Amino acid sequence: MAIIIIVSAVVSANVENIATSGVIIFTAVILHNLFGLGLGYGTGVLMKLDESKRRAISIEVGMQNSGLGVALATAHFGPLAALPSVIAAVWHNISGPILATFWSKKPVKEEIEEEFVTDAVNPTAR
Repeated sequence: MAIIIIVSAVVSANVENIATSGVIIFTAVILHNLFGLGLGYGTGVLMKLDESKRRAISIEVGMQNSGLGVALATAHFGPLAALPSVIAAVWHNISGPILATFWSKKPVKEEIEEEFVTDAVNPTAR
């Protein structure tokens, strides 16, 4: 709830700035988020971690604490500096569920093998 109030305050103070540079900021936020998600996943690949750990690292790296960014930028620089973090706070609430839904439809290989073993040992276990 606090994030919603802070986001509302920053947006209301920056309506003109959002109108003039919102597309550029939104594009930068999306690219930043995608880069973080990819970097986290790629790091897991390089470290030869299993798929579930790669996904977890991707989320940890890709979903930055934009609420903290809003608070720090507002306190030390002003509402305009907080605008990218505000947009990121909104975007993370969109991209996170999209990624979670995508990955939920692609079960991790170990999970598939575990279900197969469970079914083979005890077909009525489900």
